[in-house]
Amino acid sequence: MESELYNSYIEVDLNALDYTFDTVKAHVGDAVGIIPVLKSNAYGHGLVEMARFFALDKKVELIAVSQLIEAVAIRRNGMADVGILILGGLLDRQIPAVVEHGIQPALFDCDFARKLSAEAVRQGRTVRVQVKIETGMGRIGIKPGAALAALLDTVAALPGLEITGFFTHFATAESEDEPYAREQHRIFLQALAEADARSLSLRYVHCCNTGGTTWFREAFGTHVRAGCIVLGIPSMNNYSNPLGLREALTWRAAITFIHWLEPGESCGYERFFVAQKRTRVAIINVGYGDGLYRPISTSGGPVIVGDTRTRFLAGCMDQCIIDVTDIDCAVGDEVTLIGRSRGGAALSINELSEVCGQTSTMFTVTLNDRIERRYVRRG
Repeated sequence: MESELYNSYIEVDLNALDYTFDTVKAHVGDAVGIIPVLKSNAYGHGLVEMARFFALDKKVELIAVSQLIEAVAIRRNGMADVGILILGGLLDRQIPAVVEHGIQPALFDCDFARKLSAEAVRQGRTVRVQVKIETGMGRIGIKPGAALAALLDTVAALPGLEITGFFTHFATAESEDEPYAREQHRIFLQALAEADARSLSLRYVHCCNTGGTTWFREAFGTHVRAGCIVLGIPSMNNYSNPLGLREALTWRAAITFIHWLEPGESCGYERFFVAQKRTRVAIINVGYGDGLYRPISTSGGPVIVGDTRTRFLAGCMDQCIIDVTDIDCAVGDEVTLIGRSRGGAALSINELSEVCGQTSTMFTVTLNDRIERRYVRRG
């Protein structure tokens, strides 16, 4: 679609992605593979383009997503060979498409295994599955012991299914050296011992998410399941960036109108901001309807006009109001909401996370298709 139709655009820096992927790879070592997690439109970076980048440029063998619609979108855009794991649960009506498109589902239920097997036989295919172990996240999964033994017995008796991996998910790994994460890993090792006792050959053993990949080396397994970390977003609870990652995403809009508020005049719904002194304001045509995290615009959060930092005054669904009292700017000038201005002024996702007291992924997963995506590689 033509660029002029959009009110704003996201620029994804492929050089930054190169650097970050190589940094994470050096950190985990040659013996450990990386499974990029590209759920939620690759954390706002664009699902299909990021799948192409990791599958074709970085030669990863397995990508993880959360939902079937994401997996099928990757398949339908020319990536027939890369493995795709769905981390979330599936409905019975989705089983035919899982089999047809060669998707690897998370397996944790005997009845689902039987239905999956029946469809695999019907289509004349073998479905690779990865067993999701419940270790303390309290979502989907099967616990080690009798329940896991029953599932493995069931799968062993069914045609058309091949177990290729075991995985779990940490609830607290965004804090370094977290005891609960270590306890979850201990439980996961019990499940792996059951697999060993049955001589299961597991190609994929993974439990480290972004947080775990940062510090929990003992839990790396055969692979780490790296989500926002391979996109340059550290996602640590202390807002640190211990691996020196480079964020790849910049979101820019443009000023559409500038005017003055006199003392006592207001802007925004319910007169959100009331000027105490003469205030020059700029309007941009984006808001929470585009995926802007609303508390940024309603708490005086930071924004960059040109190359100068300033603050939001009010935010709406489709427009936001910015203080430009002391900034030389005009209609059409660029405004940077995330990332770097053209002159190098920086407003990182990590900083926004700290300002708002939120997990860093909150600021990108909501960025929707009203925003153009551009992918750039320099040099």
